[in-house]
Amino acid sequence: MTRFDPILRGLLLAGGTVFALALIIPTLGRGAGQAMAAAGTMRAGHPGVEFLSAFTDDDGLVHDSGRDGRDDGIDAGLTWDVATCNATLQGRSGVRLAVDNAYPGYTCTIWAVVKNAGNQPLSCGRTRIRAPKELSLSAVSQPPCRLLGAGQQQILRFTLRVGEAAEEGAFYSFSVLQRFSTAAENDD
Repeated sequence: MTRFDPILRGLLLAGGTVFALALIIPTLGRGAGQAMAAAGTMRAGHPGVEFLSAFTDDDGLVHDSGRDGRDDGIDAGLTWDVATCNATLQGRSGVRLAVDNAYPGYTCTIWAVVKNAGNQPLSCGRTRIRAPKELSLSAVSQPPCRLLGAGQQQILRFTLRVGEAAEEGAFYSFSVLQRFSTAAENDD
């Protein structure tokens, strides 16, 4: 036995411990095998409304310090990154939303900046959300969606939560339609 044998044995033991932790940590807080994915779209119910930007509080980037200022990619309430939630513009007509490696209880907030590109004021109408029972998706815009004058912008806010009934390895799809209309369309 050389004088390096105890050091080598210690390194191997430490390396095995680190490897075991690397295997365990991704499953903490979600139960083994509970990862699931979801994807959906967000659209405006009027051709005069354009999407200018969209972001989430769990995409690893700070887009607006007043809204997602603590977005470091770490899941809320945890100390490591497990799930991700991303919002990507699809031209100016909508937003593609994707949630990966999620688990029951995971929550993500989504913001979308819309603009009235037309020349008439638009009223903000009902939000139509289609999602399976395993996902809770709600519109929580603050201030509430309001009259959108020609050229004005509005920030829409939605919260997505994965329910306890979400199945292991499942894929869920959903859609969000925020309705807008002109005064003339409201009279019809």
